[in-house]
Amino acid sequence: AEVLARAGAADVIEQKDLTGGTLADRILRLVADESARRQMAQAAAAFTRPDAARVIVDRALALVG
Repeated sequence: AEVLARAGAADVIEQKDLTGGTLADRILRLVADESARRQMAQAAAAFTRPDAARVIVDRALALVG
């Protein structure tokens, strides 16, 4: 989560700070800010691995031999 947050792809709330009100505030802030959502989505796209399933299967098959 921290890696995603540093990249701008997520918003982290420390467990000690997490309350229903804090979570609701963060959600409502994102709902109201299309630009922030777009920037977060673009940052998250950098972490995508469209070939992830294939890579996992290939590595599993290699282990099984």
